[in-house]
Amino acid sequence: MSTGANRTRGEIEADLQRTRQELTASVDELATMLHPKTQLAEAKKAVSAGARRSASRIRDAVRDVTARAKSGDPKVLGVIGGLVATTVVVTLVVRRR
Repeated sequence: MSTGANRTRGEIEADLQRTRQELTASVDELATMLHPKTQLAEAKKAVSAGARRSASRIRDAVRDVTARAKSGDPKVLGVIGGLVATTVVVTLVVRRR
């Protein structure tokens, strides 16, 4: 391909056609990315992935607490006892109303 003033009319037209095609492809890609349905689908994917990560962390924490309670960890047993006592008190107060 020639450059500068040495380019032929055909080369210039071919360059213009290629540039138009590249620009059209870029605009089409942007339009797809910015379309509300595409945005919604991407948001759903992100929320779903975050929920899966959170569920996994919660599952791991519950397994850890369960294992510690089964092994007799006094801190965990104390917390569980406190939660049970609080639940009983709250239930009694709510029922009295």
